[in-house]
Amino acid sequence: MTIVNGIEFNGFILYGADEPLLKKEPNQHVNGLIDCNKVWHENEWQKQYLFLGESSIS
Repeated sequence: MTIVNGIEFNGFILYGADEPLLKKEPNQHVNGLIDCNKVWHENEWQKQYLFLGESSIS
């Protein structure tokens, strides 16, 4: 069994739990749900949304 915290595949990113909330340090960088939403919420009109992921595809 494999435990995955977030996923990045083919240009799509599904956010995982933020690194400070984890019991052990991950072996790869994690795009944390809380940290990424802080960035998204810098734009006032986006504060009404919860972002679960993003896409690097235009």
